[in-house]
Amino acid sequence: MSELASRRLPEATLPDRIVLDANVMIECVVGAFQPSRSKQGDQALQFLRELDERGITAIAPPTAYSEFIHTMIRFRYERELRERRDEISTRYGTRISSWTAPYKRDGSILRHHVLELERMRAALAANRINVVSPNELAPLAVDQQFDQELIRMIGRYGLDTSDCLILMEAARLGVRSVVTMDRD
Repeated sequence: MSELASRRLPEATLPDRIVLDANVMIECVVGAFQPSRSKQGDQALQFLRELDERGITAIAPPTAYSEFIHTMIRFRYERELRERRDEISTRYGTRISSWTAPYKRDGSILRHHVLELERMRAALAANRINVVSPNELAPLAVDQQFDQELIRMIGRYGLDTSDCLILMEAARLGVRSVVTMDRD
């Protein structure tokens, strides 16, 4: 991705639909809301602009979208901890050192920032990223069992469960191209 996005996309024929990993969406959206974007954020945004110019559809499958939302929630809780750690620790009567402690104990932070999550969702739409719902996925092949297929793909590709689920969802959408910023 880095090499592609740092210059114009090659004039080679590209598929008309590409599945995005969560990290590409994160870079686009976080980059769009930061005054000084990261190099990866700029690259991801440029990549999506070029896909749009070529009429290529960028798709967020359910697992990647879920990862994206979860990461945005984690970023929010981490920011709250940076800005208000003492106040939050006092509220719980113990030093809070991880974002997961208030996340699991107190939904008020999340409820308070649901509009921010909605802005993030809208940013995906503004970047022409089509979020696919689970009911839009084709069923697994008759000879495939979900649990067995997931383990088979983990063994075949050496990827984590979420990445394998994204591959499975891409296949169920009939898409063979996945864009990621992961090194693996």
